[in-house]
Amino acid sequence: MVNDASLVVVFPWLSEVKVPVPVEGGGRLFTATSADLGDLDFAIRPADLPNLFGASWAELKYENLRWTALEIPDANVPQLCYASLTDLLTDTWEYELEWRAASRDEHPKRNRQEVNDTFVARFNAGLRLLFANRRFQIAMIRWSRCFKRSDPLDTVLDCCSCLEASFQMGEELRLRTALAVYFALDEEPELGFRTAYNMYGIRSKFIHGSKIPDVTEEERRKYVKLVATLLDRFIEVGAMPDRNDLDAKILRKFGGETE
Repeated sequence: MVNDASLVVVFPWLSEVKVPVPVEGGGRLFTATSADLGDLDFAIRPADLPNLFGASWAELKYENLRWTALEIPDANVPQLCYASLTDLLTDTWEYELEWRAASRDEHPKRNRQEVNDTFVARFNAGLRLLFANRRFQIAMIRWSRCFKRSDPLDTVLDCCSCLEASFQMGEELRLRTALAVYFALDEEPELGFRTAYNMYGIRSKFIHGSKIPDVTEEERRKYVKLVATLLDRFIEVGAMPDRNDLDAKILRKFGGETE
């Protein structure tokens, strides 16, 4: 039974849970049928249904399909943030990019994410950051569609917008944001710096230049992966980057004095 006063978000790529799983904010993960959930937006392609449930079209009865959903009291968090968080933690962004690169007749295959202790711990960590930090909410919203865009240039703009919400570096966006990425990563920071710097170069040419730059599928994947890695890192440390701390680290490494 779903409480009418609660927000309910269906996560198509999560496996069933036998009993409801309590989560942060007084919420729960639970499993119910399509009929029980009613007219909720599942954000799933019909072509994914056989993939999700391991059955042929002839065997599927939509009203009986079982989905895992989040029921949570109103916490002043946009619904899209919860869906975006789950897309991040289940690597749905990778699947979506593979889907777009696949032929019409050869869709990529994947299994539903098991709702185990590891997943629940990461999900709770993400919820805590969503509840505590408006910047993280904005970053998750801006990242939410970057891997679903048909045009790779729109992916670049989404990824840059997510970084700007995360770091809020002000002027000299290209260099300062790339340096912020460098100091925010604990693995391969040089690669992160170069990727962010190149991505902002494409953004600048697209917005201010006279030519529309080309972005390959490989480049698109690299940009989405960078931002996903950063968001995952923010969840791991339980906080968003501090602007003053980043400025101090940049100045210590490259010279200068803090104010």
